[in-house]
Amino acid sequence: MLERVGKELDAAVAVIHGLEDVVGHAISSARSPGEIRIQELQELDHVRQKIEGSAAFLKAFAQTLPPDWLVDPAKAASVVGMSALARRLGGGAHKEAPAELIELF
Repeated sequence: MLERVGKELDAAVAVIHGLEDVVGHAISSARSPGEIRIQELQELDHVRQKIEGSAAFLKAFAQTLPPDWLVDPAKAASVVGMSALARRLGGGAHKEAPAELIELF
């Protein structure tokens, strides 16, 4: 279960990397230095680093646990609003939902 959470955090980091690329393009096309908010860009990188560290911690911690420990993450996963994420974290089916069932926001 901890490894699954670590993998989800790794996936979030991948999204942030993509956002950093988008932000980089926005900076390069900014008309004036006043349009660029360096502190906010640094926060994006800081969030990425925190998520990466949390993922590494969880995956390493999972390796230290006795293999005979069993947990049922279903109840905890039930509080996750995104059903596909809740299914993955709760240990349910790992395949993606059909396109017509993907949650819209």
